[in-house]
Amino acid sequence: MLRVFVCPAAGPRLLFFYLLLLSLPALSQSLGRANGRVTGPAGQGLEGVSVVDVSGRFATLTDASGHFVLDKLPLGDYTLLTRSLGYAESRQALRISAEQLTITLNFQLVASTNAIQEVEVLGRKETTYKSDYSFVGTRTSTDLIDVPQSISTVTKELMEDRQAYRLTDVVKNVAGVTQYSHYDDFTIRGFRNGYESGFRLLNGLRSGFSYGNAFVQAPLTVNLERVEVLKGPGAALFGDINP
Repeated sequence: MLRVFVCPAAGPRLLFFYLLLLSLPALSQSLGRANGRVTGPAGQGLEGVSVVDVSGRFATLTDASGHFVLDKLPLGDYTLLTRSLGYAESRQALRISAEQLTITLNFQLVASTNAIQEVEVLGRKETTYKSDYSFVGTRTSTDLIDVPQSISTVTKELMEDRQAYRLTDVVKNVAGVTQYSHYDDFTIRGFRNGYESGFRLLNGLRSGFSYGNAFVQAPLTVNLERVEVLKGPGAALFGDINP
């Protein structure tokens, strides 16, 4: 038998506090769990299989032996879905109730052939100093003969053979481009194109620190496949830059 004594001065507050304490066990028992095991066609446990509720609120992965656990499930109906590359999806419904807070489900998946999205890998086979295409002129891989602009290209083979470790060494092979200072600063056809008056593009995007946006020494050519220089009015394609 539980007796509650309430002081008249603090009656409503203390009464609410005691009622809250009495309701805590009931609240803790209103959450359930679902566990089980995911196996393959031969009965072996499958690791790394996604077990998710179709609503997307609860999800987990199976361990090395194929077991999974979903905790803190409110009372209600759920549909669990398994997903794994190389196996067909499987679904099972369950109900978490006050009478049955723990549900055990086992999935046996069937092998399936899943087609993944096509991945295209582009490369180049040239191993000489010559380059027949350019990216900077049209922002796409286009043959130089089809680009009505003045473009000079220095390939990685030329950079390696000339031991051009910095961008200032690379531009020595480009007509009309000279080094303005010891830093990342050049002139192209007489127009300064460096720290304050120009910028560099790295893979078609405006580059960050040490590629034209900072007054520091010219960047290294490590991991550069090619260096392209766009001259003349065509440079207006890329915004506020000198010809």
